[in-house]
Amino acid sequence: MASTTDQQRRILDAATELFAERGYEGVSTRLLGRAVGLNIATLNYHVGTKRALFDAVLRRLYQQEQERVGGYLQTFDPASASDPGVVSRFIDGLIDLLVDLMAEQPARPRLYLRRWLAPRDEVTVEEVQQSIELYAQLRSFLVHGQHGGWIRPGLDVDLFLRSFTWQLFGYFVTGPIDWERWYSEPVHPEGLERLKAFLRDFARRMLGAAATSASVPPG
Repeated sequence: MASTTDQQRRILDAATELFAERGYEGVSTRLLGRAVGLNIATLNYHVGTKRALFDAVLRRLYQQEQERVGGYLQTFDPASASDPGVVSRFIDGLIDLLVDLMAEQPARPRLYLRRWLAPRDEVTVEEVQQSIELYAQLRSFLVHGQHGGWIRPGLDVDLFLRSFTWQLFGYFVTGPIDWERWYSEPVHPEGLERLKAFLRDFARRMLGAAATSASVPPG
């Protein structure tokens, strides 16, 4: 799937939703074909095997994320890091970007969680490398911040990233707690703003970045 056609994009979109909902083993080519209105022969022509399609789904998700996050990280000017307000606002912006990215396609974090919980022998080397490439960008930014003195030196960067990511992804599985129905809609604007405020506060406390005026709304 070197160059992606409109038909292939439609297949990838449907496959992303199905794999996130049912997992790799729970999705058949017949089921996918019904979802996009294609017979199996036509589907195979466009995307190849189910494994090739699954790899293409993950590859697209990781590439989209790397472009958005990597592009944002490149806008940071280390020369301005002496201003705590600048650092804090930049981190707030990064958190907003990550939440918005997940909200645009909630199947993304649900599928990621499925892969994290999958047995190790089911995860390919390519998948691991793609995932690590994104984390490497974030880790490099935080480690650089520790060396520059604008991220507290005692922070365990690796555990912080794991903890932050689980909070981010986990939210999109159930949304904020609804005390009557338990599950709630994760992409509701009010819930997303609460999530952003919570993650900003969590990051400031953990990273030691200067506090801003943002606060966690009650509720």
